[in-house]
Amino acid sequence: MVANVAFASGLNAVTSFNMLQRNSAQQLDQFAKTAQIVREVEYFKKAIGKVTSVDDLMKDRRLLSVALSAFGMDEEINYPGRMKKVLESSKDDPSAIANRLADGRFREISQAFAFGDEGMAKLQDPKFIEEIAQKYVLNEFEKALGANNPALREATYFLRNIGNVTSPYEVLGDKVLRSVVTFTLNLPAQIAVQSIESQARLISSRFDIDKFKDTESSSTASGSTRINIPLDDARKDQKALTEGLALSTKAISQVDSVIKQLELLKAGYGALDAVQDPAGEYAAEIPTQEAAIPGLLRQQGLLAAARESLGRINGYLGRMETLTNLAADPANASKLDSYKTEFAELRDKIGTAYNEATYSYDDGDADAVGTIENLLDGSLANISVQYKSTGESVTIRSQDLTSFLTQIDQANTSFQNVTGAGDAANLSSARGGVVSNKSYITATRLEVQTDLNGLTTAVGSVEQFGATLNSASLYPGAEAIRDAGARLTDINLLLGDLRGLTSQSANLPVGADRSTLQTKYDEVVGKISDLINTTTAGGVDNLLAGGDQNYELLNNFNVLARGRDLNTSVLAELTSRDITSLENAQEVLTALDKDVAQATNTAFQQITVDSSFFNLASEKLDPRAAVDSAYRKLANSMEDVIAGAESLGRNLLSSEQSDVSFRVETTGRQVTIKAISNFDSLIGGILRDGADGLPSDGGDASGAIAKLDEALFDLNRVRGQLNGGLITQQADKAIVDSFLIQETEETAAAGFTDPYSNSSDYALEFIQRFLTLKDAEATNSQLGLGTAKNAYVLNLVQPLNFNFDA
Repeated sequence: MVANVAFASGLNAVTSFNMLQRNSAQQLDQFAKTAQIVREVEYFKKAIGKVTSVDDLMKDRRLLSVALSAFGMDEEINYPGRMKKVLESSKDDPSAIANRLADGRFREISQAFAFGDEGMAKLQDPKFIEEIAQKYVLNEFEKALGANNPALREATYFLRNIGNVTSPYEVLGDKVLRSVVTFTLNLPAQIAVQSIESQARLISSRFDIDKFKDTESSSTASGSTRINIPLDDARKDQKALTEGLALSTKAISQVDSVIKQLELLKAGYGALDAVQDPAGEYAAEIPTQEAAIPGLLRQQGLLAAARESLGRINGYLGRMETLTNLAADPANASKLDSYKTEFAELRDKIGTAYNEATYSYDDGDADAVGTIENLLDGSLANISVQYKSTGESVTIRSQDLTSFLTQIDQANTSFQNVTGAGDAANLSSARGGVVSNKSYITATRLEVQTDLNGLTTAVGSVEQFGATLNSASLYPGAEAIRDAGARLTDINLLLGDLRGLTSQSANLPVGADRSTLQTKYDEVVGKISDLINTTTAGGVDNLLAGGDQNYELLNNFNVLARGRDLNTSVLAELTSRDITSLENAQEVLTALDKDVAQATNTAFQQITVDSSFFNLASEKLDPRAAVDSAYRKLANSMEDVIAGAESLGRNLLSSEQSDVSFRVETTGRQVTIKAISNFDSLIGGILRDGADGLPSDGGDASGAIAKLDEALFDLNRVRGQLNGGLITQQADKAIVDSFLIQETEETAAAGFTDPYSNSSDYALEFIQRFLTLKDAEATNSQLGLGTAKNAYVLNLVQPLNFNFDA
């Protein structure tokens, strides 16, 4: 077994160094096999690949210790803030901290990991990881040498790094190199007070840097890693190809997703004839489904309306409870009247919400459009609907809130009779009526939601609805509701803008010029008028500026979409006013907060309820409308499809992306990844044209279904282009990966090389002198002779050819 000087004691520095020179590679290899080093290296190799950010590395102290030790920067473990900034530095940024610090080790570690320029890419490179591990072992080995004799660690560090030095400033910037040089040249410590230029001139006059160059290679930076150009190119190739493959894969994945959806749509349309055949597979279910559909929509409409109203009622009750608490506080005595007014308004709002929990059910009465029903007023019995031929049915429960309303009226009476904070009787009565009824409403909401969940489960359990509904009528009804909801959302945004302009006017002095604000006000009101009176979907009814609309669904059974007259309830409130004075602006604010807000809120509530049963009909109960709905959603999803192809800020499906091109040095090939910048106009355009032809019919009179084949043809062509780039990159990456793996395996098999073998003879003689002086210093100290460097021990040393005393 090789004697390991790292663990030897009692030897002077010169003797230990001479032993190390004879078999340093073997001793280093033996040291690498010690238990502690093996544990740390194995942990590093296992954990470093999981690091996804600099923060991840900084949080793992054990991992960071290995990385820092590899660059002889163990002490930096105590300065994580500075180290984080160093690791994030870009080599091309002269202001980066790693490039501003005098110690070259900071640049070395920053450029080695290259987080600031390449992200985490190097942490996936086995060759790089192996290099860091070996650098760690070497530093720990030299630390072990220094544990017995600190001069040995300085000497070995000097030999490894002095050959890369190009100027005296680099010597001065490295504390170990500086220490060895100044000590060996017998330069006094006082030179540190001189200017850096003076120190550099002094070093140059006594220290010929060129004589210390490594025998095989040199570098241009102090402490920098010797670069293997082909290997470095391979790593850059691997990074570029990894990013290119991710970019291509993302785009292909999104294209494949659209292809799959188009194929499902084609299959859906192709299966409709069989599904809806009265003598086909679902023959036994179709009559039951036809009978069930009106009842299922009735249940959905009633439950949705009840849930929406109960949600509002619950909110009103919460505010009522707060008001009773505020009224009980003597500090709020001056506000009691306003509390009473608000309490009464909330009572009225509860009554309104109760009355609005309605659904218009077409009961087949030839003299009426439909029957207005309310699940909360106790007028209905429980409603059951059989939805399968095997007898399965779903039931929703009737609710009766009439006694609740009576108790809320009583609570309001008590609150209106409150004389002050000390009126415990009326306050207690009002609060009790509110709190107890909050619990009741909570329980009622739970029952309604449970019934709604049961209905959803029941409908979802039907394998296939096969009834032939009037899709041509249902589709425009569903579109009218979607269109009204979208326009109402935009109207609300403009109302917010209008409120901002009006608030600005209200905050101006009385005589201020408000003409500019009025002009903007008029422009916004004009936009609101356009949104109210112009549909964005072609050929659909305008539910924001007209009356209720009925749409036949099945066998003269109609579903009702409620219309709203926002011209009267919103637009008239705005166009009849101006904000040219403080008083007028305040009136507009009042209108916006009350009448206009109430009108738009009611419209939203009604659209929410109506859309619930129209969506149930068009997306589940009507098989043709369900396929049409999926078609329309796909046509409108191109923006999301394209966004999903983004990778590291690039996107091959974006209209703004140009072709991506780079050279793979390992293979000598120029790779070009074609961007499909017309994806939206091409594929999206075809699908949107097709969707404009919906609803579909069995004969595809509008050509909407034929558009699916057109889109598929172009999509497969697009995929072929993308896949060609992918295959080219995969082939190149296989070559690059193989090369890097081979390099890693060769490095691992070769073990450690002598880290000091490239040192020049001059450097070895210099370090012998340094160690001799260190031994002399140590001996003098032990003998009590001080630290004179001309001690008798030096007379035993063969004279060296250094001009130390010149």
